[in-house]
Amino acid sequence: MSSCKLVNTSSSPSSALTILSSALYSNSTKYSQIVDALQYLTFTRPNIYYIVNKVCQFMHVPIEDHWAAVKHILRYLQAMTSYGLHVTRRSPLSLYGFTNIDWANSVDDQKYTGGYLVYLENTLVSWKSGK
Repeated sequence: MSSCKLVNTSSSPSSALTILSSALYSNSTKYSQIVDALQYLTFTRPNIYYIVNKVCQFMHVPIEDHWAAVKHILRYLQAMTSYGLHVTRRSPLSLYGFTNIDWANSVDDQKYTGGYLVYLENTLVSWKSGK
């Protein structure tokens, strides 16, 4: 798909993936191999994690709509080749973590508000924010 039509979103907003929306895809082995490769790619491209997770849910019986969603992901990745997490190796590696928690932010329910960031060298590898 090196000369495909490029897209700027990882999934089509109008496509809801379901089990019974179209005919079975004829080459389930190819579907599984490409989706497996996409799973590994989510380590450096967390922006495709959700849609890759969705297409993984249909690996046992892919249909034409699922294959179209996989091709859409591939077209998106082709358009975004310069984006992603760039992990470089230095010696020694440093792991940094930052957190912020406010245990009594809301006087109504006393739920905490907080978040954290984890960096490996200069690369953000994990984060969470909110309640």
